[in-house]
Amino acid sequence: KVSDWTGRIHPNDRARVLRQIERIPRYKSTELFKAEYRFLREDDTYVHIYDRGYIIRDDTGKPIRLIGAAQDITDRKIAEKKLRDSEEQYRYFFHRNPLPMWIFDLETHCFMEVNEQAVEHYGYSEAEFYALSIYDIWLPEDNAQLLFALMNKRKPDHMYSRASWKHRKKSGEVIHVEVFSHKINYEGKQALLMLSSDITRNIELQNQLAKEKIDRQRKILKSTIAIQEKERREIGHELHDNVNQILGAAKLYLESLPDAKDKQEEYRLEGISLVLKAIEEIRKLTHSLAPPRLEDIGLIISVNDLIMSIQKVQPLHINFTQQDLQDELLDCGLCLALYRIIQEQITNILKYASASEVKIHLEQNEKGVKLDITDNGVGFDQSTNRKGSGFTNIRNRSQAYNGKVAVDASPGNGCSLHVFLRHPVLDS
Repeated sequence: KVSDWTGRIHPNDRARVLRQIERIPRYKSTELFKAEYRFLREDDTYVHIYDRGYIIRDDTGKPIRLIGAAQDITDRKIAEKKLRDSEEQYRYFFHRNPLPMWIFDLETHCFMEVNEQAVEHYGYSEAEFYALSIYDIWLPEDNAQLLFALMNKRKPDHMYSRASWKHRKKSGEVIHVEVFSHKINYEGKQALLMLSSDITRNIELQNQLAKEKIDRQRKILKSTIAIQEKERREIGHELHDNVNQILGAAKLYLESLPDAKDKQEEYRLEGISLVLKAIEEIRKLTHSLAPPRLEDIGLIISVNDLIMSIQKVQPLHINFTQQDLQDELLDCGLCLALYRIIQEQITNILKYASASEVKIHLEQNEKGVKLDITDNGVGFDQSTNRKGSGFTNIRNRSQAYNGKVAVDASPGNGCSLHVFLRHPVLDS
């Protein structure tokens, strides 16, 4: 029955379908009846139906029958809904994206669609964008490279790409961008969907860090040269004021031998003694400049040798301890830097601190090596620049290993030096 059929039409579709049926008698002979609606099945679920039919009329033209067919188009309707949902999600993603996005025609290279962030970031209105091509925001010197990239994009296997470029805003400002692009079909045309990420600040920071690194390297180089010049002056001073005087005295004894008569043996022995003393002074001077076989015997033994050589001639008690130090695994340059810092600070203590006791502690961890040197000397006021204290040299040596230096001192309370040097592998 017709009532049974109309009763199964979805309530929201029923009135519309009935109105279409009421208009059937007015259809022309060649006009088709078409209707889409939801229809209730026996299992109480709705399917989408597409009806098509035409009118059979008698000789007088009166409609007597409707002949047609009903087609289940549920799958098509589900697919259409998914497509609409997908397009809505895409449009939301496109227009609400926090980064500039646009679509341009791969044939004409003109903009077809831009999002709000592109308008805001580049300074062009939406209408102005549609009057531009992508060459208007790329730099002229990049046009040849851009054209080559776009030609590759037209190939079937080139769907996605990522590249860094320079763009020019409407204001004329040039920015560094990272562009992500994907080939799509848009409004029946081959197009590119692009997302532009402004990395200008990152590039500026990278350039700043590179400049700071170069400046730091130059500073270290200057400090190294200054240290070398200082060491050369000290060598000259030691050779002139000490070794040269000893050798001069030995020369006098040896030259006096022919006239010494009964004192020849005494002069000879005294001359030999002075020569041996000069040799010993040169040996100590050489040892202070280059610790013997540091890469062979390691940092711990080298520091102990340094302490022993100092305690032979100075009334200074030095207590050396270490924790988890694996000097055989440490970078040789880092070991030498630590040795020189210890040597420099002990020299400072001997010159200025009037200390009787020094504590040296080395400790290694996964990040680097920590060095603490504490004395019980007179201390000093840290607000006063103590020229010649050697702290500048220590800081410069530590910078080569991205190190940190801290000094804790006050008058009457001695001085504590804290140094941390990073492992070179971690630093790089």
